[in-house]
Amino acid sequence: MTLPRIDLPIYTTNICSQKASVRFTPFTVKESTVLMMAKESGEVKSMVDALKQVLTNCLVDKLDINKLPMVDLEWLFLQIYMKSSGEKIPVHFKCTNTYQNNACGMILQCDVDLNQIKLEIPEKGFGKIMLNETIGVQLRLPTFESTQKALMVEQSLQDHMMAAMCIDYIFDEQTVTRSDDATPEELLEFVQQIEISKYNEIEKFLDSIPNISHKVNTTCVKCGYNHEIKLEGLEDFFA
Repeated sequence: MTLPRIDLPIYTTNICSQKASVRFTPFTVKESTVLMMAKESGEVKSMVDALKQVLTNCLVDKLDINKLPMVDLEWLFLQIYMKSSGEKIPVHFKCTNTYQNNACGMILQCDVDLNQIKLEIPEKGFGKIMLNETIGVQLRLPTFESTQKALMVEQSLQDHMMAAMCIDYIFDEQTVTRSDDATPEELLEFVQQIEISKYNEIEKFLDSIPNISHKVNTTCVKCGYNHEIKLEGLEDFFA
């Protein structure tokens, strides 16, 4: 017996790493089940694997998920979620204000309008840093793949490895060397030779990369304290 195929609506959005818009479809029951099981497991790896699987299934334009910047992955998931499950989500957090000589502890809920979240796309030239008069680097947004590689080294080196993995290319007056032509170990060694003041500029780049964030204000119904909460990353919005 041949059952009818259900055609899903197709939507579009823009992301940092693509000039053209990206097309996607909403979740189906299949993707919703994957996300629910991953959330119930409480494991970071399960959530990451679920995110990759859902994006792979829902993207009409097939992209290499591993090569996409993390902010693009978060933005795409946010857009798919809104078209699938609604534009508002409840967020819960505990009031930590001191009330009658004790922490208040009231569990608060506020609704976040996902439509209010905006993504700022970097301007041309974002991440270009001169290390001396002739040698410079062009940095790129951290991808899922680069983040995973940075987490694989010992903890004391993770920040240096993340900086190394965000190098797109190294240039001087005559040559341009793509980071893909070097090993992670070679890039890490290169980063560790950088003057500290210049390395600080790389850290500023990493601190200023676009992210999914939103501020919400709510007042505790128990103690009356006004909270301003900044939500950042999918773990804050969909915890």
